Amino acid sequence: DEKAIVQGAIRGMVESLDPHSAYFTPEEYKLFRHDLEGHFEGIGVQIGVRDGWIVVLSVFEGGPAARGGLLPGDRFVHIDGVDARDLRVEDAARLVRGAPGTKVKIGIRRAGVEQDLDFELERGRVRIEAVQSRRLDRGIVYVAVQAFQENVARDVERALEAAEREGELTGLLLDLRDNGGGLVSEAVAIADRFLRRGTIVTTRGRDGKVIQRERARIPGTRASLPIVVLVNGRSASAAEILAA
Repeated sequence: DEKAIVQGAIRGMVESLDPHSAYFTPEEYKLFRHDLEGHFEGIGVQIGVRDGWIVVLSVFEGGPAARGGLLPGDRFVHIDGVDARDLRVEDAARLVRGAPGTKVKIGIRRAGVEQDLDFELERGRVRIEAVQSRRLDRGIVYVAVQAFQENVARDVERALEAAEREGELTGLLLDLRDNGGGLVSEAVAIADRFLRRGTIVTTRGRDGKVIQRERARIPGTRASLPIVVLVNGRSASAAEILAA
């Protein structure tokens, strides 16, 4: 199949650039866009690659994986009989997806557990509520961001405004634990809400030349609000940019 040969050549070229570059077929890109819109059909996990293993970065509340007992940090051993070691993350995502009501069998290796764990999960339609918030004592607002999908910056601002309607804010507890990233533009927009000036993030080419620079703007800034940011070993990509 000539088309498959061409796509394979492009995929190999792109993936040789660095660990974070990937080629998407039209079908893969469609799935990727669905993720960024905040909904998809599957088991309800965000996955990534760590040391050659497909790893669960986060488990979305209310999804099949959460109900079944999967945890962040779990490593896939197999997915429906396919060896998951050194599997491309795009291929792994395609295997765990599927029509609601269909089932998938997976094997998991978990830190601190001697034997591998087997799960059979029924796929469902998962809606990701990327921003959760609540007002704590003494005027502190807690905001958790699970993933940087479309409109997350808007939802964070709405959470702050809702907390302000209950009284003056004295601080923000921003929770980015288990956040595997997403749209860098949304992370930049959130950072801009708390910075008066300066560079937020730059993209540089291999020669060190700046390709893109995102700067903070003063309008709409809450620069005087004290902030504590929570991160862990599974805070990655756009979450690391925002935390920094």
